[in-house]
Parts: sequence; C-alpha cells; structure tokens
Amino acid sequence: MEHLLRKINRGYWKSKPSMNPDDIRADAVTMCLRTNNDTLSVWQCRSTNEDIREVMLAIASTMDPIETMNVVLIKKTDLNANSIAFEGTPQETETPIKELSNRHFTLINLTAEQLCSLARQIATNVRQNIDIYRFTQKKLLTFMANAVEDGRLRLNQFYDNAARLKVEKKLKTKSRN
Repeated sequence: MEHLLRKINRGYWKSKPSMNPDDIRADAVTMCLRTNNDTLSVWQCRSTNEDIREVMLAIASTMDPIETMNVVLIKKTDLNANSIAFEGTPQETETPIKELSNRHFTLINLTAEQLCSLARQIATNVRQNIDIYRFTQKKLLTFMANAVEDGRLRLNQFYDNAARLKVEKKLKTKSRN
C-alpha cells in the first residue's frame, strides 16, 4: 500500500487573504498535526475509493461524535524522501473492527523540520485539491450501517450513542423495504 492517510481540518490549510499564498497557518500545524512524543497517527491505504472507505470506517468507528471529516493521502515515497520514518502500530488503535487495526501506522521520531515538510506537502495537496477527500456524517454512518449488516461491527461497539441510534433507525428502515 503506497499511501498513508491523515484526518485534517481543510479550512486550516487555506491561506488567509492577509498571508503570503505559500504561507501555512500555524493552526494547521498545531491543530491537524499535533504530535505526541514526536509521533503522529496515520492510516495505511491504497488510493482506491474502496480502500479509503475501509480506512474511513476504521476511523469513524472510534469517533464520538461522528462528524463530517476531511482526509489527505500522503505518499510513502514523499515521506521517505524527507527521511520521515513510520511503522505499523495496530496495538495503538481503538477500532473495534479488528481486521482494520493492522492499517494503523505511526510517523515516528519526528523533528520540527520533518513536521514542516509534511505540512508543506499537505498544504500543497489541499490547495491543489490533490488526494483530498471529504466524508459527510451521513456517508460515514452509511459505512457503519453496512459494516453492522456485514457482521464486521456490532451496535454495542459504537463510541457515539447518537450515531448508534441513527444506524439502528437506518437498519430498521432498510429491513422494512
């Protein structure tokens, strides 16, 4: 799998009118690339819609509340070119869909320079609309409902009670049709 996926807030990555167009807002870095112990959580995937949906299911299954989400794909080759190391960390994910936990990766031993390099890459992707995806709450709930129907996720595993109720309603409506 050639990409790593990171959840972002797209609005932070657009430059303000008062800024140089190439500048990156500090909030983009501090809010979307917040590190812990010089690491950053990401998800491994291919750039196919089906594979991205799988990763979105893994992420959504841990959200509370489930909200519309933007994500960016980062090429592993770009990370390698900037000496950014990463490793599989399935033990660090809370997704209840165990077959997806092996998709969780962590960028490790990050320096400020590497984080800036990653920020420049993400800013370019957002501003040029490359490898950026948006998933509405409705779409994420559909993914989760399908996972429940397929037996991959149980309703009692939802972190978000309101989402569980919406999925239950969706499944009941579907079964009546």
